[in-house]
Amino acid sequence: MHISHLSLTNFRNYAQLELALSPGLVVLWGGNGEGKTNFLEAIYFLATSRSPRATTEGELVHWDVWNQDLPVTRLTAQVHRSDGEVRLEVALRGLSKGPEREGEDAPRLFDHGLWVQKHIRVNGLPTRAADLMGRLIVVLFNAPDMDMVGGAPTLRRRCLDVLNSQADVRYLRTLQRYQRVVTQRNYLLRALREGQAARGELDFWDEELVKNGAYLVARRHQTLAALNPLTQEMYRSLSPQEGELRLVHLCPLVEETAGPDNENPSSIQDRFRKQLDKAYPREVAQGMTLVGPHRDDFLFLGGGRPMGLFASRGQQRALTLAFKLAEAQLLKRLTGELPVLLLDDVLSELDAPRRRHLLEAIAPYHQVFITTTDVAQAEAAGISQARLLEVEGGNIP
Repeated sequence: MHISHLSLTNFRNYAQLELALSPGLVVLWGGNGEGKTNFLEAIYFLATSRSPRATTEGELVHWDVWNQDLPVTRLTAQVHRSDGEVRLEVALRGLSKGPEREGEDAPRLFDHGLWVQKHIRVNGLPTRAADLMGRLIVVLFNAPDMDMVGGAPTLRRRCLDVLNSQADVRYLRTLQRYQRVVTQRNYLLRALREGQAARGELDFWDEELVKNGAYLVARRHQTLAALNPLTQEMYRSLSPQEGELRLVHLCPLVEETAGPDNENPSSIQDRFRKQLDKAYPREVAQGMTLVGPHRDDFLFLGGGRPMGLFASRGQQRALTLAFKLAEAQLLKRLTGELPVLLLDDVLSELDAPRRRHLLEAIAPYHQVFITTTDVAQAEAAGISQARLLEVEGGNIP
């Protein structure tokens, strides 16, 4: 899989970009703030319809067009897959008034006072975000990922969700349904706390929570089990001197010793219902759902210790890279496609041996994008066949 053409219009600091691309390694170099990370973000946005770093989609609109009445941001990519070509397009359009409906594609209001609506097309046909996922498969490593090992559980859950959503459209739709159920159930729990609802009104939402949540938990458990040996192998390659590494799923809905084959949604559902009954008084008191996959996590254990507490910055960077490369291998196994790798400033804090091991690990992939502020550093790392693209002020000559 690779991108053969990328077009950006009014995206971040890119007013207009038309770029033909080929398989292989592409090194984007330039100073800070020139648009290297924005370039990777654009590809990720085309693959997932979500930004890995923006809090609102209004942030993605090129600032020079905010003075227009109806700004338009458009991203398109021609993607070569093993089963043929596909054209992806995601556009953000400004609207003069608010939404007439709700949902994932409904317009949203941003700080500039304009409503912005997202439009997605695949091969020219309008489609929903769920049907975009998996058309262009990507794995991203960027600065926020440095917090994956020791940061908040949200980041680790999101990583698993993006991985599973690219490989399994049912997972994404189940996740979207589960998130809506949690929102509605929380609203009802607050009503129960205020004496404005009866407990029986929870029955429908409890069953929806259990049914959808159990599937998510089972898939995450299977994914972590598959990632475990792959991450270990990659970590040993990047850090041969390090000891044993394990990924441990922290979720009370699965048995502590359960393997991927003897945990299934049915057994998880039974535990889920029991824990909901037990948590009911606390949930009403707090007005929120306290049990479910939106609360689980996983740990990186090295030598039996949580690496988020004991690993150095260099170890955490190598470990995150190992996890991302393992993710790419698993996506290849699940989808039959080698994902496009997006590696932001990946070389700067790696020593020479780790850079060499990284380049060996990414060599089999059809298309890899690496950003750097120091092109000499990239060349010194042994990159000889890469295409070098200078990025300056949102332009690539």
